[in-house]
Order: sequence, then structure tokens, then C-alpha cells
Amino acid sequence: MGTVSLQLVGQSPSGTVYRLRDAVVAVDGPAYSETWDTEDDPDRTSLSADVDVGEYEVELAEGWRLERLAPPEPPVTVDATLLSDNPLAFAVSAGARTRVPLRFRVEDGDVELDQGYDIEIEVEEPLPPAVTITSVPSPTSDSTPTISFVVTASGAVSTECRLDGGAFAACTSPYTTPALSDGAHVIHVRATDGMGRTGDATAAFVVDTVAPSVIITSGPTQVVYSTTTTFAFSTAGSPTSVQCRSYARGAPSGAFVSCSSPTTWAVQFPTPPASYAPWTFEVRVTDAAGNARSATWDYATAIII
Repeated sequence: MGTVSLQLVGQSPSGTVYRLRDAVVAVDGPAYSETWDTEDDPDRTSLSADVDVGEYEVELAEGWRLERLAPPEPPVTVDATLLSDNPLAFAVSAGARTRVPLRFRVEDGDVELDQGYDIEIEVEEPLPPAVTITSVPSPTSDSTPTISFVVTASGAVSTECRLDGGAFAACTSPYTTPALSDGAHVIHVRATDGMGRTGDATAAFVVDTVAPSVIITSGPTQVVYSTTTTFAFSTAGSPTSVQCRSYARGAPSGAFVSCSSPTTWAVQFPTPPASYAPWTFEVRVTDAAGNARSATWDYATAIII
């Protein structure tokens, strides 16, 4: 945004002060059009408005007059000729401050007034949009992960997303991707404001839908009468967690605990002692993406009486 300011009071090179009176001033430009009438407030010294960057025109309607304020007192109306084009075209450019003079020739001593009644344009260029990707799961076992982002901008923006260097398409946050293959991917989010300026952000992530594997290679093959028994197992697929538990066969329950191979397990004896008790030993492996797989080994315990 910028500011267009029309100064109603100015001073000639000789030091004489003049005021523009009874003037109707029209300013027209992109998405902006306004007419000012100085007669509505004769004591004002300037008129101003916020505008966008672009091409503008300012036009001074017929019937205006100049008033000499000093010297002398009281104010005296003087004849003046507008030397500038009317309407006067000018451009408001981003990041620049421009002065476009409306120049008059005053019949009062034939003094050219060229330092007053300037149109002052000051444009403060707003920052381009800024994109921050706030959430991208990685690694993820979801082949259609959801990605969140925020856009900081001074006005309305459009947002687009693309994956792995493909074409941009309109998107909003949260953004759920189409189905992706296992492996590394890159999300690219771009925001564009009304001036065509862009901001973007990228983030890499990994899709992994394949669970690690586990095989129990050895365990008790006959009824266990001792207080402990040993199991051995092997894993593949880079699990980040290996856990074990034992439960009554057919009724999975109980908490998993971290374990490694071989693992010696405390035997759970049947109740009452004369009974024969079937059990299941389970090993569960989980990877960084949350994929999990289990292997089980059935065994039985009893007490010799």
C-alpha cells in the first residue's frame, strides 16, 4: 500500500504562502477512485488516501482558486494558471517515494509557484508471503500422509502444492497427498499474493509401509517343568523396537517388554498345580514409521507332583 497526499498549502520560491481553495480534486487508479472537495473543510492543509501500487491520474476541476495567505493579511484571492497537465498521470511504484508537482503560475507578480501543491506518493512495499510447513510426518506408514502449513501475508494469497517436482495445483492446509509409493518424497508449498510475489517452503519425508520381520528360531518343544525357558529369534527390516510377552494361549493380553535374542523367560505355572497350562510367547517388532509385525511360539507348562 502507498499514500497519495495532495498539499493544499504551499510556498513559492519568493516565500509567499498560498492555499488552494474551493477545489474539487479527483484521483483515479487501480481499485481506487475518490473525489475531494476542499470547500467541505476550508481549514485543511492536505488531503490523503491509501492506495495500491499502479498507474493513477489526478484531475483538478474548474472553479478552483488560489488564496495568498502571507503576505498580506487578510487572505487575498489571486489569479493563477495551472501549468501541469490536467489530468496529471503518475505511477505509484513499490518501495519508492515519488513527488509529482501540480505547478501553477501566479499572476501576482508573475511568480511561478513550483514548490507547493505537490502530490506526494509514499509506498511501503509489504513483505512477500511467507510459508511455514508446520507438520509433515516422516517416516510414515501412511501412503497418503497429511501435511500442514501456515502462510503469513499482508493480504489475500493463493496457495499451491506439488510433490517431487511435479506440477503445482491449488491446495489448502491441511493437505492430504495422493497415494505415494514407498521411499523419499518432497512437498513444495507456494503462496502468491495479489502483486504476484511468492513465498515458498519445502520439506522432505519418507513413506514406509513395509513392516520389519521377525522369526522365532527356537523355543521349548515339550512341556516345561523348570522355572524359566529360553527363546531365540531373528529380525530384519531395521526395527527400532523389539518387545516380548507371554500370555494364556488364545487370550492375548499383558504388556510387552523390551527384549533381545536369546531371551530367558520366567515360566508361568498352572493353577492348580496338577493342571497342564498352554501358553503363547510373542515377539513384536516395530519400525520408525510405526509398521509392526509379530511372531508367536506355543508352549506348555506343568508342575511335577
